[in-house]
Amino acid sequence: MVICLIMSVMVLSSWGKVGDTLNIEHLTANTKLDNKRSLDYYEKRVEAYRRFWRGLIPNQARVQYGGSVGAANLGLGWHYGGKDKRLWETDFMFGFVPKSSAPEAHLTFTLRQSYVPFRLHFFDWLAWEPLSTGLICNTVFGKSFWVSQPTRYPNKYYGFSTAVRLHAFIGQRLRYEIPQQQRKYVKAISFCYEISACDLYLVSYVPNRNISLRDILSLSLGIKVDAF
Repeated sequence: MVICLIMSVMVLSSWGKVGDTLNIEHLTANTKLDNKRSLDYYEKRVEAYRRFWRGLIPNQARVQYGGSVGAANLGLGWHYGGKDKRLWETDFMFGFVPKSSAPEAHLTFTLRQSYVPFRLHFFDWLAWEPLSTGLICNTVFGKSFWVSQPTRYPNKYYGFSTAVRLHAFIGQRLRYEIPQQQRKYVKAISFCYEISACDLYLVSYVPNRNISLRDILSLSLGIKVDAF
């Protein structure tokens, strides 16, 4: 009788230990799963953070001559969108107007937004972009230029700003892709030309028959370099 009682206690004790072991293993598995989920979330957040800051690194540079936004302009920008990440382009550029074109030299700032819908490849290393179009916002720095009309003029005497101009442009490009084994600093070089007109010229052209397209259109030549 005593032996049976002792054996029963031992069996119950072993069952309790097995149950405790199973509970501990279950809790350990849940803890590992929670830790893995937390780590996955953290790694995703870190990768998203890195991807965001990598996206702010400019991947192209541009040099432009003419175009009614200054005699010469130089700036950095980004290409993005589309299958090959080159459908859209955004550029920030600084330029200057020399004394030969104005009473005094001026610094200019230009924001460009370009749309390049497609390109035609002649060879693996040479492509033609038959359409490049977009908008430009340009400003000139100087005391003689203003955004809001000065008080020395009658109210609404001028219907436009002398410091800020909006331009629409259309052009074409020839793109040279540097062979991969020969790349050191850049991926491709594009030679560009554009024809543009500013908002003030367009508004003046529509009602005035004495103004020709030659009077309002401006030609610019440029080089665009893609770093990656």
